Amino acid sequence: MKAFKNLIKIAVFGSIAAVSAAFLLFFQTEQAAAHQSPKQAEPLTAVHNKQNPHFQLLKEDHEHNHQDHQEQPAEKQTVWNLQKAENLRQKMMIYRPSNQGRFKEYWVGTAVKWKGTALPNQVISNIKTKEVLKVSVDGKSRQLQYSKTGELSGWNVVAVFSNQNDAKASKKHTYFFIIKDGKEAQIIEPVSLKRKHIVFTSKVSNKLLSAFTDILAHK
Repeated sequence: MKAFKNLIKIAVFGSIAAVSAAFLLFFQTEQAAAHQSPKQAEPLTAVHNKQNPHFQLLKEDHEHNHQDHQEQPAEKQTVWNLQKAENLRQKMMIYRPSNQGRFKEYWVGTAVKWKGTALPNQVISNIKTKEVLKVSVDGKSRQLQYSKTGELSGWNVVAVFSNQNDAKASKKHTYFFIIKDGKEAQIIEPVSLKRKHIVFTSKVSNKLLSAFTDILAHK
C-alpha cells in the first residue's frame, strides 16, 4: 500500500514537471519571435513605404531628371558650325597638290605672315587690331568680317589655311574661306600688297572650291 502511494506521488510530480517544461519552452519561443519580428519588418518598411523620406527624394529626383530630358531644346542648326569646320580641317590635312606641301590653319592670334602682313588679323574689319588694311577682290572693294556661323550679311570669313611656313612648298597659297551673305561659298587668296591695300583674287582651284561648297551644303 505504501509503495502504491509512492508511485502516485512520482506520477504527479512527473506530470507537473512535464507541464512546466512545456510552458517554459512556449514562453521562450514567444520571446524569440517577438525579438525577430521588428528586424524582419524593418527593411520592408524602408523599401515599400512611400511615405519614407528617402523614397520620396529618389522619386522626385527621377521625375525632375526625366522632365529636364524632355524639355531640353534641340540644337539650332547654323549655316556654319563646329562640325563643318572640322570637315574642312580634315579636307585641308589631305589637300596636297604637287609642290604645295602642307596647309596649316591660321586665325586671329595665330596669324601667318604674308609679305610682312599678319593675316587674317589685318584684313578683318570686326575685330580689334592696330590697323585694318583696305581689301579688294577681283578689282572691287570688299569688307571682310569674322563670323562663327557665316550668317551675317556681307563677306564672312570662317577659316584661313596657308602653306606659307612650309619650306618644302615651292608654290605658296593662303586661302580665305568665305560665306557670302550666309549662302554662297567663296575662296579668295591675296596676290599683292600695294601700300595699305591688299588685292585678293577669287581664281582658285575649282576642286578646292567644290569641296568647300559640298561641306557648306551638308546639313
